[in-house]
Amino acid sequence: MIFILNDSYSNLKNMLLKTFCKNSMPVFLSIFISQTLMAQLTIEKIMMGPEFVGHLPQQARWNDNSDKIYFEWDQDSVPGEESFQYSLQDLKLERMDIEEIKDVPPSSGIYSNDFKQKLYSKNGDLFLYENHQE
Repeated sequence: MIFILNDSYSNLKNMLLKTFCKNSMPVFLSIFISQTLMAQLTIEKIMMGPEFVGHLPQQARWNDNSDKIYFEWDQDSVPGEESFQYSLQDLKLERMDIEEIKDVPPSSGIYSNDFKQKLYSKNGDLFLYENHQE
């Protein structure tokens, strides 16, 4: 037979409650949030595709210094894909014009020993990219 004193029982109860709340709160919140989101989804909405979730960026690539990301994106308001750059330093998203797109370094290729030049192919042709960044 086990006897639990009132003080010990109270301490045990408090300890169990603290442990439960501390360890279970993230699980509870994630279940609550997922149930809330699931309640709003319908088959019709899911089957809408990009009209419901939006268009995902395509052809994402880093620049050579890993401080910018370039990608193509089809926004809802503008037909067709446009080129964008996202700066990790400024945390800014910018639409790129034709001249800026020409200056974007290729995403793949073979570097020279000093990393100032990159040889790459595009549509069966060979190109040499000169890296003017320091």
